[in-house]
Amino acid sequence: MPRAVRLRCILPNFARFWMVVGGALMLCPSGAAGAIIRVPADQPTLQAAVDAAADGDTILVDAGRYAGATVTKRLTILGQPGAEPTLVGAGSPTGWGGLRVGLLLAAGADGTRIENLHLDGAGVSDDDTEPLAIGIYGSHLRDVVIRGNTIFGTVQAITGTAANHWTIQDNVVSGFTAFVCRTYCGGGSAIVLQVDRSEGADPSLPANRPRNNIVRGNAIWGAVPTDLNAFGMAGILLLSADSTEVSQNYVAIPHNPANPMTEAAALLLTAGCCGVPTPWLPGVRFATLLRNQGHDSDWGLIVEGTGGQNTEGLVRMGNTGRARIEGVVEMSVSGRAGLRQRAVGPLKAAGALAVFPLP
Repeated sequence: MPRAVRLRCILPNFARFWMVVGGALMLCPSGAAGAIIRVPADQPTLQAAVDAAADGDTILVDAGRYAGATVTKRLTILGQPGAEPTLVGAGSPTGWGGLRVGLLLAAGADGTRIENLHLDGAGVSDDDTEPLAIGIYGSHLRDVVIRGNTIFGTVQAITGTAANHWTIQDNVVSGFTAFVCRTYCGGGSAIVLQVDRSEGADPSLPANRPRNNIVRGNAIWGAVPTDLNAFGMAGILLLSADSTEVSQNYVAIPHNPANPMTEAAALLLTAGCCGVPTPWLPGVRFATLLRNQGHDSDWGLIVEGTGGQNTEGLVRMGNTGRARIEGVVEMSVSGRAGLRQRAVGPLKAAGALAVFPLP
């Protein structure tokens, strides 16, 4: 098989253009200047394409169902427009007790772009870990772009540990869930930007903290399992993250009347998780929350902590849904976007919303 089509896409930065190659319509990514490797025309699997690629190459994935891949290079991975290529659990990378990961971004994958893919984690549960448990995961990487993908199920759709300058934009997450601690315990957060929680990692060091990331324009739907009682759920989780823009996202995780004790928040800002008594400090700093729609969730926003632990530099504007800020409950005047909220005091015991994101 040929290694790649030696076609070059040299276009201005921040531009995306369609072009015709061999009678097929394809996307030429912004600023790309590498070879194009087509799956399955040039390489039969996504992992084979990644292995054959060099830094700066583009992998164009056509219709079909494929195992995921471990990425160790700066690549652009694109789904062919209209083809809906889908990554599935079987044959995908594993980690954390054998759980399946659609795209595992490892050292060397700085600057990778992932667009227009489907990732199938529908049906994942404590009893069935064959589907994808995590859609896309990366640690200690910078300049990653994850845009325009559709992720079904999973317990964590997109996770960046100590992520730097990531853009997570215009993705759809449908039906995400959580492990309920029968076999596995964790997940329950669709988009996670988290501090490095590994043993010995200093949470105060910038290299171990998520910083300067954007989470914008994503649509997230999830449901609280009836038998989940060890922790809550969150659409977008910031765990000891710095300078994050979270804007124009829609998150629906409604209250489950069959499980009234388990809460869910569209947005959660916290410095603690996973039953660990000591928070990762400093907490969330300089978060900007703009025009997020959380009114179809149990809570639109929860900010944990006391004494400004997670509110340093916090900016909020135009978000919907009820909010709880350091134990003080705010009720939306209306569910419509842009209307202001008013503080009404602690309406109920403001216990922490425990979460268990996977490493």
